[in-house]
Amino acid sequence: MKNTSYYSILSGVSAAAASLFGKLCGLPILQNYLIVLRLIFFSLMIICNGSVWTFYVKALQSSESSLSATVLSSAINYLLSALFGYVIFGEVTSLIWWTGLSFVLLGVVLIAQDQSVANKVVKYKEHELNKNSID
Repeated sequence: MKNTSYYSILSGVSAAAASLFGKLCGLPILQNYLIVLRLIFFSLMIICNGSVWTFYVKALQSSESSLSATVLSSAINYLLSALFGYVIFGEVTSLIWWTGLSFVLLGVVLIAQDQSVANKVVKYKEHELNKNSID
């Protein structure tokens, strides 16, 4: 589970970085000038997108269920994209938006906890079955 979280977080960070570089690549100030800078941002966006899928696949491979990898990666991406937008581009988000994000993150925690409990129940039942078959 630890590797799953690690790779899921890296996947989410890479996705947010890819969004950031994509937005930087398309800034109006760079339209007519600084083509080299636009190409650098575009290349970084492509590299980040590749790393998203690399880390996401590794998270899926180290996970018992795709749910935890998907939800954690998405939540990290949403949070960081919002923070990048606010800090770098001065984007204003409403209280309703942040409330929605909070509910999404709360859902992530609840789903992860539910999955953890379900895995423990399955392991306990397997242990009991093995113990009964030995007796």
